[in-house]
Amino acid sequence: MVDSAYLAKVSKLKFLTNLLFVYGSLLPDLGHPMSRWLAASADRLGEAKTSGKLVDLGEYPGLVLAEGEGKEVFGQLFRLHNPEVVLKVLDEYEGIGSDSMDEAYSRHVIPVQWAGEEINAQAYIYVGQIIGKPLVVSGDYRIYHSQMVQNQA
Repeated sequence: MVDSAYLAKVSKLKFLTNLLFVYGSLLPDLGHPMSRWLAASADRLGEAKTSGKLVDLGEYPGLVLAEGEGKEVFGQLFRLHNPEVVLKVLDEYEGIGSDSMDEAYSRHVIPVQWAGEEINAQAYIYVGQIIGKPLVVSGDYRIYHSQMVQNQA
């Protein structure tokens, strides 16, 4: 479940930004078609991390907001060329604003560590049930995904 105190803190970041933190299927290293679309629609700024936990949801991970030692999620930071258009497409991809009653993600502006500084970036936060979902202990979906692929071979 979402750490409500942390979510309240993050929700105070009302302004939008053209920066996007990605940690799962949108990572360029994984070769998902949507990651290729994002790469063409944004500038990749490099490695970044945020406070939280990563859970395995099956075909993709979910970022759950949480603070504390050892609770970090690693990913990449992008600067969006046309934020309104890019975020509309990504919101549809993530199921935000759909008619479905079981939206699993919500987009928030969160603090992110990048290039030795804390900045604010948008990210897709998993707001669904996490009970029984495996934790990605490393906080890095690329490592986890690679291990899963090797185990299946």
